[in-house]
Amino acid sequence: MSDIFAAFGTLLELDDGTGTYVTVAGLGDINPPVPEVQFADATNQMSPNHAEEKKPTIIKLGDCSFDILLDLTDPTHDWLTGLIYLRNNRIERNWRIHYTDTTTTDETFKAYVKKITPKAQMKDLLKASVDLEVTSLSTYA
Repeated sequence: MSDIFAAFGTLLELDDGTGTYVTVAGLGDINPPVPEVQFADATNQMSPNHAEEKKPTIIKLGDCSFDILLDLTDPTHDWLTGLIYLRNNRIERNWRIHYTDTTTTDETFKAYVKKITPKAQMKDLLKASVDLEVTSLSTYA
């Protein structure tokens, strides 16, 4: 293994609708999309060695989720332009994960804000978990 990089400093960026990416504020853990190839059973009476046969079909795009320190006045979180606005108006946007490797790899994909789950625990900060419904395969640059 050549280089190993810390995840700290990884950014999640959101296309603001004009082609300009803005960094989602207060970002915590990110769970990037994990595409998964689906398979169909192709087993038949002539299958070799009486063994199950499978063929690939579609690629399930997976979901993306992340945690934030929720700030309802931040333009990347609020109901005027942010995550709440995108969810309420069912708007698809481009998203970009900016990794911390030496080549600064970016993973870009399209998604809708599917769900925002606030957490207001008495002895903690105001937080939220956000789920994105991914609508495209990721590209890397």
